Amino acid sequence: MADEEEKDVNELFDSIVMLEQKVASDGFREGFEKGQQEGTEDGYRVGHQHGMKLGTELGFYRGAARAWIESSQGASESKGVGAMKTVIELLDKFPTMITKDVDVNEEMNKVRAAYRKACSLLKIDAVSPTTTTLSF
Repeated sequence: MADEEEKDVNELFDSIVMLEQKVASDGFREGFEKGQQEGTEDGYRVGHQHGMKLGTELGFYRGAARAWIESSQGASESKGVGAMKTVIELLDKFPTMITKDVDVNEEMNKVRAAYRKACSLLKIDAVSPTTTTLSF
């Protein structure tokens, strides 16, 4: 009986000693899981905002290029209209999925440069929906 009481006392002391470690471990695990969830939600929100800006700018370039191409139908094709077709081609090739292999800023800069070149050839102002670059 003394062995059982001594064993019970030893287990009780062990559980008291280990209580702080268990509480710390549980707290860390719960905090880590909560942080992961909040980080995922925050990342989604920020990504969505940047995606909307990106989509708006790309849509603007596509709309402007199509308008110039359609308005010049029947007339002889100028270098500016050909440059607008190049803008459309770049937009068609623009990646729809961003991976680590894709530099979105570089691709956007190609589209912006082609659009500015087309506007220059058409002798119009290169109006843009945004004047800043994307930053992640």
